[in-house]
Amino acid sequence: MTLAMREAAEDTRRIVVTSVGSAGPTAAAAIARGLGVPVSRAVACLYRAPAVLAEGVPAATAPDFLRLLLGIGLTAEAAPQATPPPPPPLLRDVALHLDDPRALPGAAAALARFTGMAEDAALAMILAPPGVVLGAVSDATVAALAARLPAGASLVAARPEDATYHLFLLDGPEVVRARLMPDLAALGVTADAPPGLVATDVPHRLVRDLWQRHQAGGMLRAVNSAFLRYDIVLAGLGAARPNDPALADALAREAGMPAELLPAILAALPVTLAEGVAHGELAGRLGALAATGLEVRAELTTFQRLGLEVISAPAQEAVRHVLRGFGCLAPDAPLPRPPFALDGQLPEAQARVLRAALEDAGAEVRFTGGST
Repeated sequence: MTLAMREAAEDTRRIVVTSVGSAGPTAAAAIARGLGVPVSRAVACLYRAPAVLAEGVPAATAPDFLRLLLGIGLTAEAAPQATPPPPPPLLRDVALHLDDPRALPGAAAALARFTGMAEDAALAMILAPPGVVLGAVSDATVAALAARLPAGASLVAARPEDATYHLFLLDGPEVVRARLMPDLAALGVTADAPPGLVATDVPHRLVRDLWQRHQAGGMLRAVNSAFLRYDIVLAGLGAARPNDPALADALAREAGMPAELLPAILAALPVTLAEGVAHGELAGRLGALAATGLEVRAELTTFQRLGLEVISAPAQEAVRHVLRGFGCLAPDAPLPRPPFALDGQLPEAQARVLRAALEDAGAEVRFTGGST
């Protein structure tokens, strides 16, 4: 580099977006117009930050450029042009989970504002298992969305290349199945395996190869294991001693259950101790409970379908209003006399949202007939 080139570089700045921050999706369109670049490039810069937005900006005008970016909610910095640019960030897929189903309206509104989609579309993405809402975004973007979510909603981010996958066999033509099953046999799947979960925690390398060969057939579904959720179910006392302090500690820590409730719980087995446990937490929580001697198991709930039974409904008009709003009751239909079961089954996330709404309306509700 000549002296003149070095002096020119020292007098210019590289503008780096470090996070989408509180900016909305319209920021990408404004930046694209201002810089004369495709909107897709501006979107990638914002949602895969840190990323270089502009090179060779005169040092005298760089502060004004930064103020414009900060003014629309981005976080950004100006670095001397001679310094190395930031390395490409690791990109992750992101799922949104409702720890509290009552957080759904706020979570859908936040996701809609973050992505620019309609709230109905955001709500549908959250409720469609396993709730993947973003793909190939940086850690800074994950943090920016997390900061906007209400209490009761959380994110799980996973890099596809580092993940393991659960494989699900779907219904389809026999000729497609005949091509697929020999490859699944290498994973221990038998030729007569019924539709459903057939392999767990399969490395990305193997899944990639399977997907390339069989994606078009439509009978294989691969789901990032990190996005799956489970219920922990107590099946029996096993070798545990009811008066063991370690048992009381484990129940309180892993299930939030006071030890004095154990006799009542044992009289009603099997009992769900914890709902919606993340895949990454499952082994540790199951192990802690099993170490006390309890008989516990995990049930995959992400793709479960549940029925709902209304046991009681003191505030009948409020319950009727909820059921009409969810499309479970015709507008002019009377509320059935409790107890009554709703027709059909709902995906697990939707069922939990409806149960919470009915409980808020004063109803006593229970799940029935779980299936996958």
